[in-house]
Amino acid sequence: MKPIILKEHDTNLSLWADAQDDARVSHAARALLAHLRARGFTVEHDMTVSECIRENYHEARKGDLQAHVETWERTVKIEFYQNVVFKNRHGGRYDFDKRARMPYLIGKQYELERDKIAVMFAGCGYLFQRDIKRTGMDYITHRRAELSDFHHRDMYDESPPASNSKSATGATIAHRDTVYFVDGGRWKRGVAYHNINNMWRVLLPCGSVRNLSCRELRHRSDIVEFTGRHFDSHARLKAVYRAMERAVDAADLRKIASLRDQLMPADGGAYVISLHHTQRKNRYITVWGPCDAGYYARLTHAGKYSVSHVLKSPGYYNSGGTGNIAVDAETVERLATLTRPGEYDGAPGPALRNTATVWKALLANVVSPPATEPQPEYRGAPRLKEAA
Repeated sequence: MKPIILKEHDTNLSLWADAQDDARVSHAARALLAHLRARGFTVEHDMTVSECIRENYHEARKGDLQAHVETWERTVKIEFYQNVVFKNRHGGRYDFDKRARMPYLIGKQYELERDKIAVMFAGCGYLFQRDIKRTGMDYITHRRAELSDFHHRDMYDESPPASNSKSATGATIAHRDTVYFVDGGRWKRGVAYHNINNMWRVLLPCGSVRNLSCRELRHRSDIVEFTGRHFDSHARLKAVYRAMERAVDAADLRKIASLRDQLMPADGGAYVISLHHTQRKNRYITVWGPCDAGYYARLTHAGKYSVSHVLKSPGYYNSGGTGNIAVDAETVERLATLTRPGEYDGAPGPALRNTATVWKALLANVVSPPATEPQPEYRGAPRLKEAA
């Protein structure tokens, strides 16, 4: 029969049996509750849970040291905590790092009771696995051993599937590759060890370990600009657009002018018009938001894309049909009119009226001819069935 191990994690002690009818678990539950009472704890049923499962939940207390106990057919758990120093507004039981938050004497009391419980279970034939704060390669080796025991022994002898080893640039990441990633606006370097699925553990020179998706990792050869502080261009652009929205809502013209210069593409730019999200009943035409995300009516919230970027993926930005078209930014801004007060949150802003006249001008100024003839919807436009 497989031995039962009492495991410690922070201030949580638990044991688990593979078999549902393992009599050792019920024996351990009775022994634990009797041990707590013998050690001077007041042990009562947890009155906050439903009556139908209350016999499996207990609350124990000895001075300022408290414990939550759960007993089930396969598992026994006891979690120690205190409510003298805590961060979570619901109490110390719901804090992370419970042991680190305990005042000195309460922490020592917990360690004493933990050791007494371990000795008691050792007398029953159960093993005790202490929670050791592992770091660096020791942590990675230990965690990989745990996962291979759970899944299958040879899982780390096999190369991960190609989909789980593609870097941010599409290159293949191999075991023990030196990789780079961005953290807090700066590049960091480490050695990659496959974890599970598309997650990799990256061992940093300081000994700390980060668990990151392969899509966040790069090889040195894939990084063009490597000196100084690094800003993710996508995230930076989104931050500028959010600042622009706040400036527009506050009618801060000076701020708007400053941010507009940062958002202006060198080639004049283009707006992506969504035919799919503009319906016949809509008063205004729908425009893409910045960074390929979101749909808006007001141009102050919309994204302006460089023409060169749009032309690299015409099937995505300028497909025509009932999809999207990319239109010269100057034309779009010239056709825009102010929305009515109260139509949208914040101050009125420029938008495109959903009329035949506006659509005619937009279609005449697309950045390149779409593959499929655009079919916009507006009041008076032929319906698709009628057109067929």
